[in-house]
Amino acid sequence: MKTLHTARMVLRPYSEEDEGTIRALLRDEAVTRLLFAGGPSTGDAYHRFIADEFTTYADQPYGMGVIELIEAKTVIGTGGLAPCPIEPEYLELGFILAPGHWGRGYGTESGAAQRDFALRTLDHDRVYGLAHPEISASIATLRKLGMRRVGHEML
Repeated sequence: MKTLHTARMVLRPYSEEDEGTIRALLRDEAVTRLLFAGGPSTGDAYHRFIADEFTTYADQPYGMGVIELIEAKTVIGTGGLAPCPIEPEYLELGFILAPGHWGRGYGTESGAAQRDFALRTLDHDRVYGLAHPEISASIATLRKLGMRRVGHEML
């Protein structure tokens, strides 16, 4: 995964030092209520997430990583690009943020960096953003990124 920089954050590869923060994020019911089959990710599910999301695409320019605030040097979530489960020839952008960092524009900033990287650097002509229909803030973020609803998907 290529490291992406924005004005306030860096989206970088996961490292073992991030484990405690990511584990806490994925155990937070406010975060996982509508993700991961509706509950906290623990035990085997957590290790599967780490293996699937952070290591599967390690040799690709895209992939999932951690979102770290530059000034605070604090990891506030995960994000990145991965093949879209609906149309694997396209990439899906995504982000999961800790609740204390919701509503501050970090999802939009991270998503814009991912979108621009996919479209401009990787030369994709389409990027997907998938969100649970009950997560209106994520849907609003995808719209801010210029995505539009296509069926049940956002492009």
